[in-house]
Amino acid sequence: MGLAASQARLLGIGSKKINTEWQGQQINQARTALANEASRLWQEHYSMKVPTAPDITNFTKDQYSFNDGQSDYEIVSVESSSSTAGYNSKVKYRYYQDTAVGKEFENKDPQVQRTGATDAKSGISIKKLPSGAYLVTKDGKSEIVQSLNDLDDDTKTALTDAGIIKAQDDGTGNINYVDGSLPQPGFMVGNSKTQIADRNDVETDAALKRIAEAFPDSNMAKAINSGEDLYTYSKNGIIQFACLDDLEKSVNSSSDIDKQIPLMQYSTKFVQEEILKTSDALVEKNSTGRYRSISLADFSNNEFALHAESTTDNEAYDKAVQAYNQEKMAYDEKVNQIENSRKKIHEQDRTLELRLKTLDTEHNALQNEIETIKKIMEKKVDETYKTFQ
Repeated sequence: MGLAASQARLLGIGSKKINTEWQGQQINQARTALANEASRLWQEHYSMKVPTAPDITNFTKDQYSFNDGQSDYEIVSVESSSSTAGYNSKVKYRYYQDTAVGKEFENKDPQVQRTGATDAKSGISIKKLPSGAYLVTKDGKSEIVQSLNDLDDDTKTALTDAGIIKAQDDGTGNINYVDGSLPQPGFMVGNSKTQIADRNDVETDAALKRIAEAFPDSNMAKAINSGEDLYTYSKNGIIQFACLDDLEKSVNSSSDIDKQIPLMQYSTKFVQEEILKTSDALVEKNSTGRYRSISLADFSNNEFALHAESTTDNEAYDKAVQAYNQEKMAYDEKVNQIENSRKKIHEQDRTLELRLKTLDTEHNALQNEIETIKKIMEKKVDETYKTFQ
C-alpha cells in the first residue's frame, strides 16, 4: 500500500472512529436521562403514603346509660365543668319518646254517602243538608224541601210519631215543625259510618292538634281551628278524620258514587322522637377510671348507677373500610405503574449498554487499525528517506 493510499485509509478510519465516539456520547446521555427518570420513580414510590387499614377499636366506645325507673337515658358526652357549684361536669344526654304526628291520605275512591234519620215503620228517610234544606226519600222517590213545614201531612205524622221531628204550637193555633231526634248531617265513607269527633276527649284533641300543625293550609286545619264539627270513622283499622267541607265536596262531585273526587282524610301515627338535653351533673368514677354513677340537676340530683356497654359504630367502620379499599386499590395501581415504568427503563438501559459495548469493541478495532496504518506509514517514510541518502 502506498503512502497516499495509507493516508486516505487513515482519514476514513479516523472518521469512523469519531462517529463511533459520537454515538457513544449519545448513548451515555440517553442512559443518564434514563437513570434520572429511574431515580424520580424511586423517589415517587418511597414518598407515597401506604394506606392503613382502619382499626375497629377506633370505632368502638363505651356507651353509658342509666334508668330513672321509668325511662332509659343514654349519655352522649361528659365535659368537665366547675361553672356551677356542687357539680363537676356538663352532661349531654338523650332519650326517646313516642310522639304523635299528623298524617294526610288522599282516598281516591271514597264512596261517600249521606246518612239521616229513618222511620222504620213507614220507610221514610230524611237527611238534613248543609244548606239547611232536607232530603226526603219516600217510596223510593227523593225530594228536597226547604222547611219541615213543607212536608206532606202523612210524612209529618209518621216522622212526628217516630220522634224524628216535633210539632210545636206557637200559641195562635199554628203548628211549626222542628227537629226532634234528627241528627246532624252524617255520612258513610265506603262501609264505615262517620261519627262526630268528641273534641273533649284528650287523645282526640291531641291528635287533631298534631294534624293541624302538620297541614296548616288544609281545609281540615281550618275546621279544627274554627271549632267546627269533625267526622271520624275507621278505615283498615285506623281512626280517620275528615271535615264537612271535604266530605261535601266528594259527595257532591258526582251522582255516581264510583266517580267521586278524592277525599282528603287524616290520621295520626306515633314515631320515635329523640330528645336531647344538657344538664349540670356530678359524675363519679371507679378505680379503673370508668364512670360509675351520675347525679343530674335535671333529676333533682338523684343519684343513678351508670351502666357501661361497648358499642361499635359499624356504619362508620364499614365506610372507613370501603375508603381504605379504594385507597389501597389506587395505591397498588400506582405502584404497578411505577414498577412497569422501571422495567421499561431497565430494558432500554440494557439495550443501550449492549450497544455501547458493541461501539466500544468497534472503537478499539478502529484504534488498533489506525495504529497499524501509522506504523506502515512511518515505515514507508523511513524507507523513502533511506533511498535518497
